[in-house]
Amino acid sequence: EEDFADENDDSDEDADENDDADEDDVDNDDELNDAGAYDDLLVFINPEIIEESAEDGPYDEGCLSIPDVRGEVYRPLRVKLRAMDEHMEPFEVQAEGLLARVIQHELDHLNGVLFVDHLPLMKRTLLAGDLNRLKKASLDELPSLEGMEYPIVLAQDVDADVEA
Repeated sequence: EEDFADENDDSDEDADENDDADEDDVDNDDELNDAGAYDDLLVFINPEIIEESAEDGPYDEGCLSIPDVRGEVYRPLRVKLRAMDEHMEPFEVQAEGLLARVIQHELDHLNGVLFVDHLPLMKRTLLAGDLNRLKKASLDELPSLEGMEYPIVLAQDVDADVEA
């Protein structure tokens, strides 16, 4: 096993060098390569978190699936992921900071979990009215959702299951 804490300890000089590279990347974010793909696109097929840091951190998360709803979610600060790329070649990657959070958030979607499922029960209860209004608005706009259960029933406490 690798220790996440020992990585990236010599960051000041490297950070300055990376700042210049990041500025260049920002200018090229929406340019396609010869194959018609984005050079900085990350592809994870069948991703699986195989290691995570013991240290969790908070972040005010939101999601395009639930517009205008936000909440403070605690997630591991670093993760190690195993997946396959677009050529079906297996690889592993370590991520920290915002990338680690995004990976966990998107992997939750693949497992049928939304960020609100990680919120404490009291916070989810307070958000239930907003979530039900969003669902009703969606039902009015998208008749194909008519058969879905309404109102929204609060999901079980995902984090409590992990602790048990």
